[in-house]
Amino acid sequence: MTNKKFILISCLILLFANTAASQELQGTYYEKGNSERSKYFIFDSSCVDFVINSDGCLIIELRGNGHYKIVENYLIIKTEELKNTESFYEAFPKQKNESGIRVMSLEGENIPFVIILFVDDENNILSNTYTDFDGLVSVKSDFKIKKIKVSSVGFQGLTFDFYEGKDYKIYLSEGVVIEKGNVVFKINSMSNDEVSLTLLSTNFKYKRNLEKALHKLEKRVDELNPNQTSYTK
Repeated sequence: MTNKKFILISCLILLFANTAASQELQGTYYEKGNSERSKYFIFDSSCVDFVINSDGCLIIELRGNGHYKIVENYLIIKTEELKNTESFYEAFPKQKNESGIRVMSLEGENIPFVIILFVDDENNILSNTYTDFDGLVSVKSDFKIKKIKVSSVGFQGLTFDFYEGKDYKIYLSEGVVIEKGNVVFKINSMSNDEVSLTLLSTNFKYKRNLEKALHKLEKRVDELNPNQTSYTK
């Protein structure tokens, strides 16, 4: 590559970085091609809410909110605690000889094939089982069981104390809530009505030079051929 070509390319990269950094994202951007409009970014001043899909073979819904900033051609979101979207459980007096567990989504739909782990007071796994097609599991009486761990791909897991004489309804939050971390996207292109993003990290950390750390992150992720996703107003 000649010096002139190298200088020209460097100038174009610098121009795009400066243009991206000088622009603000405002309003709601929906994932292009998603007719349900269920994946989006909502930008309001320096704040943002987002629901997106992860990259890779196993696609998981990611959600979060917080404050954002644009550094060069990178969108950095410092996420905060997301309320009213956590998995939770309810306990009721036992109706049968064995304790019953029903696992559902936050919308009340039964979730089959959820992994249920029975744990003692030293956090050792005593046994495990799976919910049936109706999201149900029966727990035989065992004084060693002190906690129950619930997990399923695509849902936020839950661990809670187990007490004999109780039935449990467990409500799992779909997707993964990203809280108290730094989510980083590469801005591939940006206009008033559309932005193209590549997810680089959901837990970005750096020690000193932010820009240098971002460049290293992008180079590392680029080797995996990540997807570019467009969002439009």
